Amino acid sequence: MNGIFINYRREDTSAYAGRLYDALVGHFGPNRVFIDIDTIRPGEDFREVIQRTCTSCEVLLAVIGKNWMKSRDKKGKSRLHNENDLVRMEIASALEKRLHVIPVLVGGAEMPEPSTLPQDLQSLAFRNAWEISDKRFRQDAQGLADAIKEIVATSASTKVVYTLPAERRPTGSRSEAESKAPEEIGASIPEEVAVILPTPKAPLVAGPSPEAQPTSGVNEEENKEEIAEPEAGNQEPHQGAILPGGVDTPPAGVSDSEALMWILGVFALVVLGILGLLYFSK
Repeated sequence: MNGIFINYRREDTSAYAGRLYDALVGHFGPNRVFIDIDTIRPGEDFREVIQRTCTSCEVLLAVIGKNWMKSRDKKGKSRLHNENDLVRMEIASALEKRLHVIPVLVGGAEMPEPSTLPQDLQSLAFRNAWEISDKRFRQDAQGLADAIKEIVATSASTKVVYTLPAERRPTGSRSEAESKAPEEIGASIPEEVAVILPTPKAPLVAGPSPEAQPTSGVNEEENKEEIAEPEAGNQEPHQGAILPGGVDTPPAGVSDSEALMWILGVFALVVLGILGLLYFSK
């Protein structure tokens, strides 16, 4: 959206608009400067054509001559106060879309008063105008082109795409998530989020797996000890089974080496206890 549209009234400023068009094309090229909507085909709604044209432009130049306000139709009514007037519709559409609308005064014209304009054009009276005189047309057109270049450059540099932080991103529905590409889903996951998976518990004594042992025609379920696992999130510390003599088994989740050291420690305590009893019984 970086085009330049020249709005003018033919019976008022046709010659000025043509010269201004030639001057701006030398700076921006013919593909970025529009002067007439001459592509309206028979049966096409000219209001939609104006909307599309304004959407493709960044700047609208409203060329105003001495007869800009005085122009009247065949019935003697003011053209500018006719809602279907193309000049009015083009300017009103640009103002509504918040384009850079620049009034260009030519032939000694002055800015109209807000009270003399239709309601949808009254904000035009508060736009800073650019004057082009007959004696300094080339210099004034050059200054206008430089001003447009600055406007377009400033507008392009201030268009920033803001991305919400991860903690403030809205959560979409499941259908929305499924419609996203995998890379889009991965990009939306914060880096701080980590997935923690439960690690399998190591067996107390290493040995062949139950799948490797022959069953000899006996149902495997009869040889397995059913152990009820607590639900995730509600696990309590494992206290171990009680061995004869009141000694606990090592807690689940320890390695083989740690279990062996634990068993040796318990055995040493039992031996010391027996020796102590023999010593004091003498």
